Amino acid sequence: MKKHTAVFYFEKTAKNLMAPDARPRVPTIFIKNGFRFFFYSHEGREPAHIHVIGRNGEMKVWLDPIEIARVYRLSAKDQREVLNVVRENAILFLEKWRVWHGPNS
Repeated sequence: MKKHTAVFYFEKTAKNLMAPDARPRVPTIFIKNGFRFFFYSHEGREPAHIHVIGRNGEMKVWLDPIEIARVYRLSAKDQREVLNVVRENAILFLEKWRVWHGPNS
């Protein structure tokens, strides 16, 4: 059986808030099972959510309550896998969302 591990990337510092070309960064929370879980820097006006890219598809998932906002080119199996990872890490995703976008977002 293949062991899957998550690679964590998130850290909010003044240095990584902006790319060298002054464009906002895309904070990646982690990568797991071939999916990258991230959010865009300036989405604080929307309810908390996570974007997912991998396996030639994309998905956006609301975090409270957890439900699919949109999906593009992911199989039903991949969608279930992404939702399972989101459920397992919802507290982490919400915490990182609030760190990045502010506690009232």
